[in-house]
Amino acid sequence: MQSLIPSLDSGFVIVGASGAPNTNEKNRLFVKYNKDGDTQFVKIVLPSLPIIRHSFLGCIQEADNSYLLMGEHRDSNNNFYPTLSKWDKQGNEIWNKQYNINKYGLMSSIFKFHGKILMNGTQVYPHPTKILIYKPFILKVDTAGNLLSTKYYTDTVLCGGFYFWMGKFNEDKLFVYGGADTLMDPVYKINNPAYIGMIDSNFNFIWRTYFTSPDYLHEIYKVSKISDGNLVAVGSDMSIMNHINYSHIVKLDSMGQILWERRYMYPNRLESHYLYDFAEADNKDIIAVGSIKGGLPNDSQNCWFLRLDSIGKLSATDSGFAIAPTGILEIGEDANEVLQLYPNPANNYVKVAYNIHNDGVLSVYDISGKRLITQNIKYTDHETELDISRFAKGT
Repeated sequence: MQSLIPSLDSGFVIVGASGAPNTNEKNRLFVKYNKDGDTQFVKIVLPSLPIIRHSFLGCIQEADNSYLLMGEHRDSNNNFYPTLSKWDKQGNEIWNKQYNINKYGLMSSIFKFHGKILMNGTQVYPHPTKILIYKPFILKVDTAGNLLSTKYYTDTVLCGGFYFWMGKFNEDKLFVYGGADTLMDPVYKINNPAYIGMIDSNFNFIWRTYFTSPDYLHEIYKVSKISDGNLVAVGSDMSIMNHINYSHIVKLDSMGQILWERRYMYPNRLESHYLYDFAEADNKDIIAVGSIKGGLPNDSQNCWFLRLDSIGKLSATDSGFAIAPTGILEIGEDANEVLQLYPNPANNYVKVAYNIHNDGVLSVYDISGKRLITQNIKYTDHETELDISRFAKGT
């Protein structure tokens, strides 16, 4: 299964691919459920020559209850093509379009923007010094499936990664994210950073933020806009030192500035931790879900949940989770880092975010060692505010 969406009749639609076990077979799969989870129809579409494999990867529903399904075709010459097809509410195909992007293509996202359909993915093709390289692209089509424009990105820093995802930020902007391959780039020497960017309605970049820590290889799996107008991203960072993946979550403002960034792992579990998706709770907490893989008999995989407050710290309001919030470890760029201050510079107040395991006392000293502030703090709060309005600048 590749995509699930709610339908206008309170049911659900799932699209993907099906095939016999241990074979290279791949057939298109389109399934409709009612609100009670009862199956209304299952459509399995076999390929016909010259197409030998095909699948659905994304879906949107139109106001007339029809469905637009994005997919891929592979022909007998091993060429991949993006596809878009329209289906009625009973699951009957109305039309099917195929688009030639000149290269092997991997599709990622589909959604409506300004009344048109946007689909995006990556071109894949050989390179003299590498096995393959990847270039992002965006297809813009009308609601009848006619191709209106294609945007190709040739910037080397945007190459690479098996994914290039996109989402709507507002009526004028789109956010994008993916993996960047900088092995060929003269400026960025970090291998395989992740990036998040903002593009305008003409698909030109407004800004790009790269995650290029020399200590980690970065992957971002989900980015969404939250209620305060900022972006939150989740994924995984692999340590260069020990090759363990840590769960990674980061918050950015609408101009791409990083507001905070956290890494977490479950104690005594030296396996790889991933976060794949998240949701915002009513109290603005962030609930993230992922997996812990490997390191156990048969290389098993466990579900992994985190509930974090609005600054990415383990939430004191957590309840009903199998994992106790105080048992999870935060991994920083410096493992001993437990305090973060913001904003910087500050005028009348400064907030201090902390990650401690017991109640304590926070003291602030000037450069001469004179104590200026003493304040009790609770480990469950993870944040306190200090009034610095009475101090001269530079204190």
